[in-house]
Amino acid sequence: MKKSTMNNHINTLYLDCIKAEEIFKEGDIGFGGRTYVRSVAALIEADIHIQRIELAEIIAARSNLTGRWNFHLMSLLMDSAPRINERGKITLRRQEHTIIDLCKFVFKSFVELYGEPLNVFEGTGWDDFRKLIKVRNRITHPKVDEDTSISSNDINTAKSVLTWYLDSFKEVNRIRKEFNSFPRGENELTIPWLD
Repeated sequence: MKKSTMNNHINTLYLDCIKAEEIFKEGDIGFGGRTYVRSVAALIEADIHIQRIELAEIIAARSNLTGRWNFHLMSLLMDSAPRINERGKITLRRQEHTIIDLCKFVFKSFVELYGEPLNVFEGTGWDDFRKLIKVRNRITHPKVDEDTSISSNDINTAKSVLTWYLDSFKEVNRIRKEFNSFPRGENELTIPWLD
């Protein structure tokens, strides 16, 4: 999928968040709240997918320049992983990473890549993100009637997560721009996990 198409999907999902917020502000906290929580989670999942692709492209470009590859790292950034089937042939199978694990991996990989500390996991943002995913899973896969209920705390958590996530990737992009503006010498192409 082209980056422009992926960015259009992100914009659509962001607009879903805004529309859902309008619905619950108008008084339909049940439908509007559930839709808001699911929309925020979907937006983050889609964006993490894009960030993962960009991270893989950056690492591949740097690996081409250094001649050093970490295939295990690259395989974690791919949508599919190779498997050997019973006939001895290679097949691809979709990777099953939780959004929480994948999000943490992508943020930490950007930190290692650029050598800049990010305060993404400090404060309440990361913990709220984990809570949001639990709420999203509960309302998306309800087992009992109570699982479909949504509270104002759940909605406030989703709001804070959206702000935290957008601020976190603004910081990643700031670091990326600073890093890319420096002239590069041989040493600056070294990536810690490729050594």
